[in-house]
Amino acid sequence: MKRSVHRIKELISGRRGFTLLETVAVMMVASVMLLCVLPSLTRFQSAHALYSSALMLASDIRCHQQEAVGAENENATYQISFDTERDEYSLMLATERLRTVLLPGSVDLVFTNFDYNLLKFTLQGAPVSGGHVMLKDTVSGKSFYIIINPVAGRVRIDTVPPE
Repeated sequence: MKRSVHRIKELISGRRGFTLLETVAVMMVASVMLLCVLPSLTRFQSAHALYSSALMLASDIRCHQQEAVGAENENATYQISFDTERDEYSLMLATERLRTVLLPGSVDLVFTNFDYNLLKFTLQGAPVSGGHVMLKDTVSGKSFYIIINPVAGRVRIDTVPPE
């Protein structure tokens, strides 16, 4: 009985809780752990931005192909213009810009091998000429190639350049 009364008195007397020194020590350990993890989070975020950008570009190319197939105007020219200086691409109908997509800061639009950086589609949805676009992560150096087959117009993403 005396022991339980003694424990209650200890708890009531203010001996519970953490000292300032203990709190500072825990904060220091947590800070060091955060500093160790932060660089890998940055690399993960930039790798995700690269992969998402490659998926978005491939999706936009496929969508633009389908719009060319369903075009009512036989004189309409569906094309995608790539700007390697600004790291952006524009979906165009003739000379009208329908939408411009700016790539994230960690993603670099390195090059395309299309004439004048312009991917054009026929009314059947096939590209006028095949080729590829290279996107590169500026943090890790990893690259993705969006490859457009010249005959079938198939769009795929790969980590190695086409032959």
